[in-house]
Amino acid sequence: MARILVVDDDLSNVEVIQLVLQSQRHKVRSINHSAQIDFTVASFKPELIVTDILLDDGDGRKFVIF
Repeated sequence: MARILVVDDDLSNVEVIQLVLQSQRHKVRSINHSAQIDFTVASFKPELIVTDILLDDGDGRKFVIF
């Protein structure tokens, strides 16, 4: 199973995506504020990130993770 991070400021989208992925037995963590991305990636270490492009205070295409 993969560790997947879902990033979206619309909670209804997050809930649906998370339910579908968890039903496939993936370990899913979700956040709804782009300011939490760095901390969550460092602590959760996702193998895949599913993100919305239009976030609350950022662009989902522009965050960089090392």
